[in-house]
Amino acid sequence: MPAGGVCYLLVANIYPQMKSNKKYNTRVKNSMNLISKKEKMPSIDATWKGKCLDRQVHAALCGKIAQIADLSNEFYKDYLKQDVHSTFYNADDLIEDVLIPVYMLEGQPIQTWRKLDNSKKYLACDIHLYGIDFPLYDPRNDTPPFALHTSNKISFVFICSDDPVLEGRLVEVYRKKPDNDRPSGQPVLISPVLDLRYYLLGWTTHLLGWVKHFYIPDMFYWLGVSLAGYERYSDYDPLDRVTADNLFTALLEEFACEAKDFTEYIKNLHKKRE
Repeated sequence: MPAGGVCYLLVANIYPQMKSNKKYNTRVKNSMNLISKKEKMPSIDATWKGKCLDRQVHAALCGKIAQIADLSNEFYKDYLKQDVHSTFYNADDLIEDVLIPVYMLEGQPIQTWRKLDNSKKYLACDIHLYGIDFPLYDPRNDTPPFALHTSNKISFVFICSDDPVLEGRLVEVYRKKPDNDRPSGQPVLISPVLDLRYYLLGWTTHLLGWVKHFYIPDMFYWLGVSLAGYERYSDYDPLDRVTADNLFTALLEEFACEAKDFTEYIKNLHKKRE
């Protein structure tokens, strides 16, 4: 069975309400077929944005995302012998000298921030963030020609601010090249983006749809098309925490399954080239 085939069977079994949905099944099969034809498929970026003002929701969601991060980090250690760590942001911590592009604000000016001359960025002297980001496991990472470095980051980080334009906004923390003034690099807040290449495409739509449906209704995401696969959650009550937790367990199992399948594919590919 090609990589992804086992995962399709798993997903069909753990999403029982979706199993009889012909439209859903066709889309999942097509996604898995594309994954198995890696040499014919281009890279795709997943992007997401949105706002959530409820800090209890921030904490609950980030607790779930941390479980994915822990599993991903274990794969890095077990298969690539790399110690990879998640980054946690505590709302009490102050981050200084932060840039944010104008496009992030959707046309809404920030009176308390200074707009840089001849630049499409604002500068803040300090800001608070809450959330987590981590590098998503990929068995090809740092292996030419697929080295992803920092472009394989999953970020669910929220701005904590008294400014209503900023409060609760989802961001990814990108750092510019270090220099003498900023040894760790100046932080820039951008929209989260994840570089996907033939791998975890279906799973990522499942994850982002799950987050939107159960935690951040205001979230928008794009992966090939707007809100890819979101309709699969239409039959679920967004307030049903038991269902949300069960589907999350399915997401963890789906991730582990495809990560193992794809790792074996890459290992076999390297053996053929030796």
